Amino acid sequence: MKHVYIFLFAIALVSCERENLTNEKVKILDGIKKDAELSKLSAAIDRAGLRSALSGTQYTFFAPTDAAFTAAGIDPNAVEPTVLLRILQYHMIPSRVDSSRFGVEFGIFNGQTAGPNWLGQLTFQGFQTLNLGLNANIYCTNATQELPPVGSGNVVGRGVFFNGASIVGFDAFEGADGVVHKINAVLLPPPGNLADVVAADPDLSIFNKLILKASGTGALPNFATGVLLPLPADPLTAARTGTLTVLAPNNTAMNTAGVTEAFIDGATPAACLDIARRHVVSLRTFSSDFFNNSIRPTPTTTYNTLQTGKTVTFNSDANGVFFTNALTTRASVVSANIVATNGVLHKLSATIN
Repeated sequence: MKHVYIFLFAIALVSCERENLTNEKVKILDGIKKDAELSKLSAAIDRAGLRSALSGTQYTFFAPTDAAFTAAGIDPNAVEPTVLLRILQYHMIPSRVDSSRFGVEFGIFNGQTAGPNWLGQLTFQGFQTLNLGLNANIYCTNATQELPPVGSGNVVGRGVFFNGASIVGFDAFEGADGVVHKINAVLLPPPGNLADVVAADPDLSIFNKLILKASGTGALPNFATGVLLPLPADPLTAARTGTLTVLAPNNTAMNTAGVTEAFIDGATPAACLDIARRHVVSLRTFSSDFFNNSIRPTPTTTYNTLQTGKTVTFNSDANGVFFTNALTTRASVVSANIVATNGVLHKLSATIN
């Protein structure tokens, strides 16, 4: 009996020790404040009043580094607090997702499983963010383990991405109320559907005019409301089904190609529809996903556009990433991963011909 009491006492000591350790853990927002690379995020948290807006028990925080804020041109002290709060909430998942779960509990990317020439699989899954609704998700792509052709001896490691942003610090801080992963970009919540995103960008005003003319009337499909507006049926479990990728030429690109406002005014809706369709690809595809496809032993980098018979091929070189086809020499990506509720948009320096 004496041994039983000793055993129970030992268990109690261990339990108390674990409880004390748990109580001594710092919450993730306080952990962020102690990280020298996250000083701008810390300032944003204070300005937005994020702490008082939290009501759950466990979170995953994708924390943009100071370099990420600088690259995005965002000064937290210059952003209106309510806007800043929505941006910060978009970086949070209302549950704990440690790095060990990346690539384990996600849907298979594009329906493809591991084959004989690669280890692991490309995966893709959407997560609902904090207090922003079902269609304001962030999306994970995982390509951490892929094996090049047999005999090369090297495993290609691309890593884990959220909305195309790379995780540069897995489990950077683990607190009592969640975990922090550092990322190399600031993620912006979707302002609306793809039609809304195009319409809201002054640098896409000519492309927007093209879309509106392409929508037409009568028997012609309404491109804006019928193609660029609908939401995916199930935005979380079917993270890519029913979504689109828009390759949107900026105004300079449209003018250079001769697709000016005057041209659009004189063109038929059907002619504008053909141009618009070849700038849209099925499925939500971030810039990191294009590259992930290209490092497979058998690259899958050519995509069908919505214009029948018209394809576009993704490439990359020392000057960056770009798209080509038989009539397009180089359409460089000048701004990537602009998220909408029903897809993602990449701005291009040239039109797809």
